[in-house]
Amino acid sequence: MQLSRFNGRACAAVVFLCAALGACALRPTLQDNPTLATLYAQDQADRRGVVAWTAETDARDADRRRQVREMLSAGTVRTAADHYHAAMVLQHGDTPADYHRAHELASTAERMGSAPARWLSAATLDRWLLSQGQPQRYGTQFTDVGGRWYLEPMDTLAVTDAERRRAGARTLDEIRAFLREKNGTAEVSLAPRPEPEPREGPAVELVDGLDALAARIVVPAAARAARVDGRVRVQLTVLPDGTVGEAVLVEGLGHGVDEEALRVVREARFINHVGEPHEIRIAIPITASAL
Repeated sequence: MQLSRFNGRACAAVVFLCAALGACALRPTLQDNPTLATLYAQDQADRRGVVAWTAETDARDADRRRQVREMLSAGTVRTAADHYHAAMVLQHGDTPADYHRAHELASTAERMGSAPARWLSAATLDRWLLSQGQPQRYGTQFTDVGGRWYLEPMDTLAVTDAERRRAGARTLDEIRAFLREKNGTAEVSLAPRPEPEPREGPAVELVDGLDALAARIVVPAAARAARVDGRVRVQLTVLPDGTVGEAVLVEGLGHGVDEEALRVVREARFINHVGEPHEIRIAIPITASAL
């Protein structure tokens, strides 16, 4: 009788173990989201060897962020790699909300075991703090002004060097070494860039003036036939060297005039008095009498 009870308990244990093993075997292994991996690869490719940011790269960035938000809403961001890839795309946004969401995603990826997410978690926190008017903590954010590098405002006492090292960020001495190498100077300061002195007159000046710029426009035949009249308004970024970075149409006239105006504007040269990227708008006159 005792042997029978023992056998019964043993059989029950075996049945329970088999059921548990069967449940484990049926539980699917989460796979990394391949679309997110592609978006991440595209995000990184757009940032290799960049000389000037354009409206096209801005548009690609915005579209990638849109797709990431849709995947987050759909619940298809599941693995550590997914969270890391989503965080990297969103942190290249331009709003505090993007930076904060990216920080949450990177922190989740770190908790799930992603080693690269440690640095991204620190960097996105720094970005979010700076966007709120607060100093960064880990020292991941720098500014290049006319070829000279500065550390963005930083609270050097907010975390320790040991905490920075654990996050994959530079220690204070390593930040100084980085600035020495970038600027080619023996002495460095962790102070942020100085505020530019106020000056009278425009920040940038169009070489040869607006009339000369308008004269370089080759009016398309379709615009001549339609006797187009008005102004093409373009928003552009003047880079520190006076060349044009991004240029986008604000208000156009159609008939091929808009494309021609953008071509001429992108070839324009400016005197950049402030020595840093500056955003301006230009209204180029197109009149029937000139056609």
